[in-house]
Amino acid sequence: MSFPYFPYITAVTVLLLLYRWSRPRKSTGLSLPPGPRSLPFLGNVADIDMVRPWRTYSEWKEKYGPIVSCRLIDQTVVIINSEKIARQLLDQRSAIYSDRPASPALKM
Repeated sequence: MSFPYFPYITAVTVLLLLYRWSRPRKSTGLSLPPGPRSLPFLGNVADIDMVRPWRTYSEWKEKYGPIVSCRLIDQTVVIINSEKIARQLLDQRSAIYSDRPASPALKM
């Protein structure tokens, strides 16, 4: 028995699964800081200058503020563009974050 609509149903199902997978996931009820719109699958990888990423982050600071969030492929990243805020979070509030697992970026 031939089912002529099977390829179309399969294509739509795959596209819906890919769309659902590419959307950012919210693990908590807290909202992220503002940031640039991201592309499906890639996130903001194409927006960042790979040679001088700090220039991109500085541009985002002017547009979105001192704390910016972006997606890099499937990981959400929060960028702190202010020394004062970074010191407050890392020095003064370090006890709050001390039980968190180590970041893979720090192991490099």
